[in-house]
Amino acid sequence: MKKTKNNILIIGNSGEIGSYLECGLQNDFKVTGLDIKTGFDIGQFNHVNNIEFKKYQIIINCAYKRIIEKEFYNIKQEILSDYFNVNLLAPLNLVNCALNNGFEGKIIFFSSIAVSGMENIPYYSAAKSALESFIKSSVKTLFQKNIHTYAIRLGPVNCEKKDFLSDYKKEHDIIQRDILNYMPKKKKIEKEEVLNLIKFILNDEFNSFSGNVIPLDGGYGVL
Repeated sequence: MKKTKNNILIIGNSGEIGSYLECGLQNDFKVTGLDIKTGFDIGQFNHVNNIEFKKYQIIINCAYKRIIEKEFYNIKQEILSDYFNVNLLAPLNLVNCALNNGFEGKIIFFSSIAVSGMENIPYYSAAKSALESFIKSSVKTLFQKNIHTYAIRLGPVNCEKKDFLSDYKKEHDIIQRDILNYMPKKKKIEKEEVLNLIKFILNDEFNSFSGNVIPLDGGYGVL
């Protein structure tokens, strides 16, 4: 990989991805973490508005929120708002702030194989689908401003930390099992694979696939 002095900002730590990337990229980049230790994702609106965008050439948004929706038609309004704030509105606000504050470089988001539609997480699926649509439809405008956006459509990652409520462990395990049974690979994505893909995207010699959604899903998306 080409050596560079680019500054990276990593936002959030859902599923421990943020902290892992922070460690894995620090030899090649100057890395700053925002909400890495706390994993605090809900307050992204206020945090993003305070970012000095011109300091960075790369932003990686690892924040997401997902719980099992046992009865999604009875979901409380505040929970629904949190869903879309973290998974959709905050990423859109991030791009908007970057665009209006002189940022030039690459922004990477994490999408999910849930975009194909999954039982018990329809709002999460809808938010991630909308995020992918935004990245594709805004590519021309952002490219003209020298901003390159990407989404990684991620399958289940082998992490120690659980991103679900303990009350929903059974439902979460069932979803994980069903996903793995459907994946040709039959195995969770390793964090090293995520890091290697990020390094590929960040290579200065590869800028022509801006606006793309890149699957890292063990073959889930082709079936």
